[in-house]
Formats: sequence, C-alpha cells, structure tokens
Amino acid sequence: MLKTNHKNNIPAKVIAIQNEKGGTSKSTTAATLAYLLAKRGEKVALIDFDGQGHASMLCGAKNLNQFERNLANVLFREYVLYEYVKTIKDRYSYIIIDTMPQIGSPMVNAMMCSDSIIIPTQAELFSAQGLSELLKHYNMIKHNGKPLSENNL
Repeated sequence: MLKTNHKNNIPAKVIAIQNEKGGTSKSTTAATLAYLLAKRGEKVALIDFDGQGHASMLCGAKNLNQFERNLANVLFREYVLYEYVKTIKDRYSYIIIDTMPQIGSPMVNAMMCSDSIIIPTQAELFSAQGLSELLKHYNMIKHNGKPLSENNL
C-alpha cells in the first residue's frame, strides 16, 4: 500500500494536458489548473514535459528540459515518465503534465502514466482533427501499453 503525504490519503490523480496540435493553450491550461488546485489547498506537482518549457516559464521557472533528445537511446523509453511518476505519486494530490504537440515518446510517456487527459481545443478544423487523432492514440496506448511490471508474463 502506498503511503501518502497529502490530505486525502490516496495517491495523486495524474492528469495530462494534451493535443497533437500546437497553439491550443496546453501550457496555459496546465499551469492554470496547477495554480488553482494549489490555491484550493491541494498538493500539486506540475511536470513540464514540453521542450519549449512554456508551463515552467508561466510559473517563473527556467526549464532546462531536453527530454526527447535524452530519451533517444533509452530502452523502454515510453515508461520513463511512468516510472518517475510512481516515485512521487504518494506525495501529491494531483500531478499535472504539460505535453508537447506531437505524437512521440514524450506524449506516449504522458499517456502511459495519466489517469485522465484534458484536451484543450479551439473552434477550428486542425485543432478538432488533433483532438480526434489524440483520442485514437490515447485509447490504443491505454488498452495495449501496460508497463512490463504490470503484465502477467
């Protein structure tokens, strides 16, 4: 059983902010959600998983993240964030993950460890297409991408 260090005594809910289209306010949504939850008294971790580092900048922090390049030669790279989140999940009520606007290892990592996703979108064709594609990828990954430690081998 996980020990927890927050008021609800349950592991953090992990929420990824994702869209395969850029410019849909993912970083703003992630930073604002983290801020509002913290203001409500929740213990929140904000993970800026977008190489541009906009969520970090919105919070006044410098992002030195070059994660995708660093993942290039890592075995089972789709599980790196999942494994990290497992180590901090008992310390927070919420873990919010800002992602980059493209399918790739960082987005798959976020999908693997999230309990749910928020898909900011705008009333335009390409944003709606990004939403549709993201949902297709999310369902495929959540149904077929269990970490090896959770498979019955």
